[in-house]
Amino acid sequence: MKIVAFSDSHASGHPSSWSAFFDKRAIGLFNHHYFRKHRHNQDYLSIMVDKILEISPDVVICTGDITTSGEPSEFKLTCDLIKPLIENKNFEFLYVPGNHDYYVNDKICINALKDTFYYLNRNKIKFEDLPHSLNINGLNFCLTNSCKPINLMLSTGRMNDKTINYVLDWLDKDTLGPNILVGHYPLIEEHPIMRFRHKLWGHEKVLNALIRKKIDLSLCGHIHDPSVKLDKQGRGEIIIGSLTRNACFALIEYDEKKDLFTYNKIRVDD
Repeated sequence: MKIVAFSDSHASGHPSSWSAFFDKRAIGLFNHHYFRKHRHNQDYLSIMVDKILEISPDVVICTGDITTSGEPSEFKLTCDLIKPLIENKNFEFLYVPGNHDYYVNDKICINALKDTFYYLNRNKIKFEDLPHSLNINGLNFCLTNSCKPINLMLSTGRMNDKTINYVLDWLDKDTLGPNILVGHYPLIEEHPIMRFRHKLWGHEKVLNALIRKKIDLSLCGHIHDPSVKLDKQGRGEIIIGSLTRNACFALIEYDEKKDLFTYNKIRVDD
């Protein structure tokens, strides 16, 4: 079983209206103009697509932040670049939103997110269906959303009661195969004080399930540098990292006979 995962590509596009200059999108535009455009290379998306098609995985997962400020033009840019993956029916494609995708309470932007979510999940799952679980080739996946528009200075997420209860109920089901949680925010936070503006809140019960290995694997993004916290059987958490900043994505393979997950970082700038 092969799982490919990528995250935090952060496309940037033109504002959909003048209102973008008077809400949080103005910060996104500023960050892109002075910082992100010098750090994120969107050409890596096209290279990644070719490499994924060569790998021929069973499932491709995107853990969010495909935009800079949730603008329709940004969603379109990413969808156009990864269209060959969406149209390829030899594997499943799963997407959960990041905080930059669900950035502002603007109707046009929210509708763009919902339309993109539906498209990337092959018109099988609606944004309102989250959290959502499914089984792919013997692996149990749970897709979650802990993002919503918040104030100008924060990039935090919050796992609400609905999501927590859904995840815990999902884990209590008598199903075969490993359980894989998919979200944007890491469950494990090593520097909670330093990263209080960026962390996930309200997730303690779900984190405890990961620690007790009821969740076998947590796949997430948000932090741009990729990292892994895995035991000898490959259980734990994988932070995918930013594709367009670090020129890499993740290949996770599951050996059913050995009950073993293995992780490899795939470069797109070789």
